[in-house]
Amino acid sequence: MQTPGSPRPSSLPCHLRPLGAVLAAGGAALALSACGGSTTTTVVVVQTTPPPATTPSTPTSTATVPTTPTVATAEVPSPTVPTVATAPTRPTRTATQRRLEASAEKTVRNFYAALRSRDVSAVCSLLTTGTVQRFGGRANCKNGRYVRSSAATGVPRSSHGLRFTTLLTNRDRRAVVLVRAGGRRYAVRLARQGGQWRVAGSRRFGS
Repeated sequence: MQTPGSPRPSSLPCHLRPLGAVLAAGGAALALSACGGSTTTTVVVVQTTPPPATTPSTPTSTATVPTTPTVATAEVPSPTVPTVATAPTRPTRTATQRRLEASAEKTVRNFYAALRSRDVSAVCSLLTTGTVQRFGGRANCKNGRYVRSSAATGVPRSSHGLRFTTLLTNRDRRAVVLVRAGGRRYAVRLARQGGQWRVAGSRRFGS
């Protein structure tokens, strides 16, 4: 087989024909030719161009970046704050209740002042109807029966330094006034009659 562009062997000189045959074969050969009665040894070395070397492709390595592991967090329960027991507070009072308390304390002050001065008429006017009846009625009260009784003996010696604590009861129709005078304590019970506080009883605690 003759490759394109290679010379035909018959068109070459006698001593080059073996070279043409070799070129047509595309190889290398040792050829002997006889030209003009002489034998010529022609060594033809044909080096074919090797195919271009193929550069191996560099493998693409995809590095996997390790992900940061998720740290599981445990919920720590918040410490329970112990409840501190507090002393019971006094209920919120209305403006009307505060006025009633102040009026009851004023009645107690007037009652103590009338007893200390032995003002029988003033003492009887500050007593409830039921208390006056227990002492024989208003006539006997004005005769000094109540003032001379043991019910009137527990009286603070002075009106100075008195400390009052008033408790309203029975839908604000009754009250108990606690009085402190130095180291002594007193209690006066009152009831509302005719829109005014009246003394229903009085006593002293301790000596």
